Amino acid sequence: MSRWLTLCLIAALPCLATAEQPQLDQLFVDANHAYETGDYPGAVAIYDSILEDDMSAAALYNLGNAYYQLGEYGKAILAYARALVLDADNPDTLANLALAQEAAQMEGPERVWSENYAQSLNVNAWTWMAVIGFWGTLALILLPPLYGWRSPWRALLLAICIIALGAGGIGLYGYHQLSKEGIVLANDSPLQLAPTTNSPASTFLQAGATADVQRVHGGYAYIETPGGDKGWISLDLFGKIWR
Repeated sequence: MSRWLTLCLIAALPCLATAEQPQLDQLFVDANHAYETGDYPGAVAIYDSILEDDMSAAALYNLGNAYYQLGEYGKAILAYARALVLDADNPDTLANLALAQEAAQMEGPERVWSENYAQSLNVNAWTWMAVIGFWGTLALILLPPLYGWRSPWRALLLAICIIALGAGGIGLYGYHQLSKEGIVLANDSPLQLAPTTNSPASTFLQAGATADVQRVHGGYAYIETPGGDKGWISLDLFGKIWR
């Protein structure tokens, strides 16, 4: 089993080293300096460039702070929500998300139990739990008969792996449901009848409002709000929380 797990870990290593760390560190220094000196647009631009190479909770949190200072509360809410996907239950991110929602005069969305369950841990934790549970279960079912292993610990380890697989799978399913959710980025964003620039609007949405994406066509997403409004919105005015 340890050999299989080692192979799984080795396969994951290229994903962990895709960016040049010294360059990212310098960009963080530059972005933080811009923020501290009040150059919030400059900070946003640098944090965005960091996120192109390294989708980290820290960069998303700082990006949310910069947008908050600019009064762009929809974009701040989106950045904080994305940060929580990678660093669930971070108290600073949760506190700033609540401040941004209050400033935008928006309440957080009501979610089903699987989505709330998923957000008890970050998506990486659920992924590792599911992967280890899957390979552990497979190994404990297939290998002992081949090698004549009859230890009483096998049943306990198998039960633990099955539980880990189930828990991780439910967590990932919750994040799959969250992948449909997005945030309106600007005030008076038109919800249009068709995915075209000259289509009339059925209503206008405010920054920070949440909606579920039904489908995407070109540069537009067909969304449904918790209040039941449906229509097309430009992707320049709407961002999905979990991509």
